[in-house]
Amino acid sequence: MLRTRDYRDAPVPVRMTCRFSNGIMLSYYARVITTSKSSIHLMSANPFEHGVQLNLVAPFLNGIVSCRVYRVRRSEIDRSLFDLELRVVKELGMEKDDEARLSPLSLEQLTETTGQLADQLEKSMETPFRKIIRNLPESERHPFLMASITAVSALMQEKGYLDLQHALLAVQEG
Repeated sequence: MLRTRDYRDAPVPVRMTCRFSNGIMLSYYARVITTSKSSIHLMSANPFEHGVQLNLVAPFLNGIVSCRVYRVRRSEIDRSLFDLELRVVKELGMEKDDEARLSPLSLEQLTETTGQLADQLEKSMETPFRKIIRNLPESERHPFLMASITAVSALMQEKGYLDLQHALLAVQEG
């Protein structure tokens, strides 16, 4: 994850993104001063409130790292800047467990899961789909979502909104 480093002599630029409650996502730039295994100290022209979640991208990080603002104060070196201390929440990105869980389904698995999904939907016609998926154990969500995609795609083809052959060729071409 992060190693302890001191960048005081040459602060490293970092890009931060913040998603606000109204759905707007803004990018900010800052300079990293120090890092440790669980925190990042940086200087920014933008103040953030305690507890705000920021996603960081920097040359020394492995992909995107999610952090929360732990402390904010005016910089003693330059009063126009703010010293931010961020606590690392977790590293974003695929982990080995996620890759294994998202492996392709066999035709038998897809057929079985599609039947189970149909049974679930039939039992609770008034329950929203998202609630059914949320109530599933984590290990069963991927197969159910794959079955849902297959079912919706087949329905769209049946209604004339989608040509599955063309869609599959487009996906294979990348």
